[in-house]
Amino acid sequence: MNSVTLIGNVGTAPERINFENGTSIVRFSLATNAKWKDKKSGEMQERVEWHSIVVGIQGMTDTAEKHITKGMKLAVRGEIRYTKKDNADNTTSYFTHINCQRFEFLGKPTGSAATPDESFVQGGTAAPGSSPAETFVAEGDDDMPF
Repeated sequence: MNSVTLIGNVGTAPERINFENGTSIVRFSLATNAKWKDKKSGEMQERVEWHSIVVGIQGMTDTAEKHITKGMKLAVRGEIRYTKKDNADNTTSYFTHINCQRFEFLGKPTGSAATPDESFVQGGTAAPGSSPAETFVAEGDDDMPF
């Protein structure tokens, strides 16, 4: 089974890439971190990992582009994908990304006092007594267009 779940903060604003066949993807970065206490020094340590997220399910791409913002806390579920590209200079480049199949907004962007607009309510379901931005979920199971 190839399955990954990440919870982190969006590092770059979503970018839409359109293809000649009429499909598109949206990509952005997500930062996750791990904290631990060093056994020798007793000091707290932290490691930040950056993940490349690709949303390729049509419909989800629109939601991602419109509502995901830099700094927002987001949960992402998907598959790890590896891509190999042969370059013109006879070298090979390798890329790793998360093929997002589901994402969930876990809060507002860092430092934002704004409340969600009406489109969050129309696009997802909110639990009674909670903010739509905290409970909106977008998901799908289509393959990437490449």
